[in-house]
Amino acid sequence: MRSGRQALAGRGEPVLDAAVLNHEQALAWREAARPARRGALGAAPSGRVPGPARANAFDEDFPEVRVRIDTTGVYELAYDDLFNVGYPAGIKIDQVSVHRHEFAEGAIPSYQTVELAIDVDDADHDTFFGSGDRIIVYAQNWAERARASVAQRVWGDAECVFVTAVAGTGRRIPSRPGWRDQTGLTPLASYPWRQHWEKDYVYSGFPADTLTDQLHWTGITGFSPPAESLSFETNHLDVTRPGSFTLSLVGRNPSSHTEWAQIRNGPGALFDVMVGVAWLGLGTLNTTVTLPPGTLSEGNVNHLRLWGQGTTSTYDYVGLDSFEATYWRAYRALFDYLPCNSADGSGEIQIHATGFSDPAMQVYDVSDSLNPVRLTIDPAHVQSQGPFEYSVDFQDLVVPGQTHRYVAFRYPKGLPPEVMTRVNRPQTRLSERGAGDYLMIVPEAFLPAVGPLVTKRQEEGLDVVVAPFETVCDEFNGGRKSSYAIKRFARFAFENWDARWVLLVGDGNLDPLNRTGDSSPDWIPVQRILGPVGIVNGNEAVPSDPWYGCMGACDISGPSPAVPDLYVGRLPVQTLQETQDLVRKLVDYDVVSNDQTWRNQLLLSADDDYSDASLQPGGGGPAICRQSSEQVFRGISETVAATIDSAGLRRTEVDRFYLADLLGRIGCTDPQDRNCTCRDLFTVQGATRGQGGPTDQLVNRLNAGCLWWNFQGHANAGQLTHEEWIVDDDRGDDTQRLINDGKPFLFSAFSCHANAFARPNDVPFGLGPALGEDLVLRPRGGAIASWASSGFEILPGSSTSHINVSLAEAMFSDPPHTASFDGQGARVLLGEAIGLAIARYVPGVAFNQNERGIGLTYQLLGDPATRFSLGPPQAIVTANGDTVINDRPVALAPPRDTLHLEADLASNVRIDAISLESITGTIPPTDYTLTLADTSGGHRYHLSYTTPVRSLRYTIHAQDRYGLKSDFNLLFPFFSQL
Repeated sequence: MRSGRQALAGRGEPVLDAAVLNHEQALAWREAARPARRGALGAAPSGRVPGPARANAFDEDFPEVRVRIDTTGVYELAYDDLFNVGYPAGIKIDQVSVHRHEFAEGAIPSYQTVELAIDVDDADHDTFFGSGDRIIVYAQNWAERARASVAQRVWGDAECVFVTAVAGTGRRIPSRPGWRDQTGLTPLASYPWRQHWEKDYVYSGFPADTLTDQLHWTGITGFSPPAESLSFETNHLDVTRPGSFTLSLVGRNPSSHTEWAQIRNGPGALFDVMVGVAWLGLGTLNTTVTLPPGTLSEGNVNHLRLWGQGTTSTYDYVGLDSFEATYWRAYRALFDYLPCNSADGSGEIQIHATGFSDPAMQVYDVSDSLNPVRLTIDPAHVQSQGPFEYSVDFQDLVVPGQTHRYVAFRYPKGLPPEVMTRVNRPQTRLSERGAGDYLMIVPEAFLPAVGPLVTKRQEEGLDVVVAPFETVCDEFNGGRKSSYAIKRFARFAFENWDARWVLLVGDGNLDPLNRTGDSSPDWIPVQRILGPVGIVNGNEAVPSDPWYGCMGACDISGPSPAVPDLYVGRLPVQTLQETQDLVRKLVDYDVVSNDQTWRNQLLLSADDDYSDASLQPGGGGPAICRQSSEQVFRGISETVAATIDSAGLRRTEVDRFYLADLLGRIGCTDPQDRNCTCRDLFTVQGATRGQGGPTDQLVNRLNAGCLWWNFQGHANAGQLTHEEWIVDDDRGDDTQRLINDGKPFLFSAFSCHANAFARPNDVPFGLGPALGEDLVLRPRGGAIASWASSGFEILPGSSTSHINVSLAEAMFSDPPHTASFDGQGARVLLGEAIGLAIARYVPGVAFNQNERGIGLTYQLLGDPATRFSLGPPQAIVTANGDTVINDRPVALAPPRDTLHLEADLASNVRIDAISLESITGTIPPTDYTLTLADTSGGHRYHLSYTTPVRSLRYTIHAQDRYGLKSDFNLLFPFFSQL
C-alpha cells in the first residue's frame, strides 16, 4: 500500500470528501502514486545480446516505422515504401533492425523491445539500405502468437513490428544446410493443413457474454436445404488421408435451435456435418466431424449447406461464425509460396516441394517463430519440372513428437503501403513523465485542433498529458489498436501519477473494423460490456467509457458496485473540423460572465405515463396506455426541483416542462373514458410534432438558453418518448433546429440509449449519431455535454431516491468539496459531480442487479473537466422581514427606528469573499454576523446586520472561487415614509 495522504496533500479529493464521512481515513483508499520499477528496462542495454528475443532489452535510438501484419508468414518490406513514411536514408545495411514492442506492466519505459531476426537484400551492393533494397522478415499473427480471446481480437489479429536501426549490428536470420546427405529417403507425400474461413457481415447486439463473437457471416438460417450455399476452396488434396471439419454457430436469440449442415463436394456428393442438432440460447456451438478420404474436392467447388428451424418458425436465429477444414495437402506451392510442415515424419526426413515458377527459391524453418532459420539450398536439389515450374528438395532431422514448420517461397508476401505508418515518438515517452492528472488521448489526425483546450485546462491548474492515441498503443499494447492500450495507460497514470481525468478525443464504434460495411469510423476504441438490464433477447452489449476509469471492481454482474476511479469523457468527433468546433465551444463555455443570465435557467422535462406496455386497437394506429408506474418520471423531476430549491438558489428558475401537462386528452381511444386510459399513438404523435405543439415548445425553450436540460422517461438512440417529443434519426433531426449558439446546455437523460454513441450500422438510411452525440456535436450550440445511458435501463422504483436526484445534489445542494473549505471548498466540474453522484447512489443499490452497473453504462460525451457554473453568487435579501429587489428603493412600513438586514448568499461553488458597504465606506465585519449555512464547501452563507435607520445605500459584495462577482444594492430613502 502507498500513502495516500502524502500524494493528495495540498490537492485533496473532492468526491471522497463529499461522499464519505471519514474523509481523512478514506484518503488512503485513493492510494498515492505507486512508483513504477526501473531496472534493466530503464536504460538502453550497454551491449547487444545476440540470439533470440532478449529479456528486458530496450533499444530505440533511431526512428521507427510501424508495420501492421495480419497473417502469419514471410514478408518483404521494401525500402521505398518505408522511406515514404519516414524511414531515414543513409542507414548501413548492417544496422537495419526490426523489433516488436512488448508491454511490461509496472515498468518504465512501459515496454521492452524484442528484436526479430531478418534478412536484408542489398540489391545494389552499396552496403547502404536504399532504393530497391528490402527486408525479409517472418512474423507470426499476433492473435495466434498470443492466443488472444475474441474480446481482444475485436480490433483485428494483426501483429505490429517496428522497422528501425541500431547502433551496432542488427539481428539476422541464421542458416544451416538444407541437405543432410541422407540417401534412400522417401519424400513425405503430404502434410496436414488447417484452413479457416470466416466473414463478418452481420452484427448481433445480444451475445451470451463478452467472449462471444458478435460479428457473424450470416444471421438467419431457413428451414429448407439450400441448393447452393457457401463455397470454399481446397487445394492439392491427398485423397488417401482423412480430414476433419469444424463448424462454429452462434445463437442470436435465447430460444431453442435445431440445425442441419452438409458439405457438398464437386461431384455433388453430400456429407452430413450436423443432423437435427438441438441446442439452446445465445452461446456458441462448435461441432467437429471426421471427413472420410475423398470428401473434399480440388478447387473452389466445395459448398457448405446450412439450414435450421426455431421453436415456432420455419427459420432460426442462428448465425454462422466460421468453419475450418483440416486436410492432407501435397507439398505444392500456390503463387510461389508454400507454408508446410513435417507431418507425421520423424528422424531423418525429406520434402520434395513443387510448383515454383523460378529456381531462386528460399526455405525457412519457422518451427520457433522467434528464431527462424534459413536452410541453404544446394542448386543441385532444385529441378525443372517443365516450362516455368521448378521443385526443391530439402532434408531435416525431426525429433519424434516435435513437428517442424517450414515456409518455402520464391517471393515473400508483399504488403500494401497503407499498413506502414510513421512513428511520431514524443520527446518524452508517456511512461517516462513524472506527473499528470488530465489525460487527453487524441488521434494524431486531430492533434492540430486540441491546443486551445490544452491551454485552457493548464490555466485552470490541471497537469495536462497530451497522449497521441498511436503513441499510447505503441507504448502500452505493442502498437496494436485496442481498448486495452488505453486501460493500461490509464492504470499506469492512476497508480504512478494519481491521475484523475481522461478525455478521449474521437468517436468509437462497436464494429471498429467496419466489417459490416456501413459503420462509422472507430477513432478511439470503446470497451464493450454486457448491460445489466436484460430484455427478451438477453443482455445487450453496450459501449462503456467509464470502464477505462474503473481500477477496482468492474464486473457489474458481481455483488460489488462499479464505481470508477477516474472521470472519463469523450468528444465523439469524426473530423478535424468537428474537433476544432467542439474545442472552441468548450473553451468559450468556461468563460463565465455576469450577463449570462441563461445560466440561471434549468429545464426539467418528463415523459407522461403512457407507453406501449399494453397494446389495444386504436383509430389510426397502435394504442399507448396509462402505466401508473410511469408517474415516477414526473415524481423524480419534482424531487430534483425540490433539491435545487433546498440549495438556496432562489434566483435560479426551474422550468417544469412535463409532457402530461401538454397533451391533455388528445388521442383518447375512448371518448367516454374520463381517465383517457389509452391513446391512439399516431394521433398523439401528430399533435406532439404539429405546429406549436410540445416539440416546438421544447425547442423554443432550449433556444432561449438554459444551463441544464434534464429528461426523465422513455427513449432510444434517436427518439425521446413514444410520442416523438424529440426525433433524431432518418425521420428527421430536431437537433438541427437548435439555435442556442453561445448558450449550450448540459443534457442528461435518465432513459434507455440516449448516449448509444457507438452503434454499428449507423451509416445507412441517415441513422447517424445518437441523440446525445448529435447534441454535443452542434458547432456552437446544442449541448456542452451529454450524460446518459448507452443501453437499456430499468424503470425507476422511487420518486425520491434515484441517480438523477443524486446528480442534482452533486451539482447544486451538496457539490464536491475538499476537507477544508479554507483550502479548496465546493466546486462543480462535470466529472467530479458525476463521480460524486455515482459514489453516493450506487452503493445503496449494490444488490439491485439492474442499477448497480450504472457507473459503467452511463457515458459522458463531453469533457469531464468542464466547469458547471450558475454564474456569480446569488443574494436573497430582506429588510425588516420584507424581500427587497436589487437597485429598487425600499419603503419600510410601518416606519421603524431600526433596520434589520438579512441576506442569504448562495452558489454551487465556494464563495471566497463577502463584504458589506454603505455610501460612507466598508462596514467592518465585526458589525454584522456572517454564518456558514451549508455543512461544508463554503457555498452558502447568511448575513445579518442591524443598524439605526438612516437614509443610506447598502451594497452586499460576493465573489466566488473563480472571481465571479455579484453586487446587491439596497436603497433606503427613509424620508419617503414621513
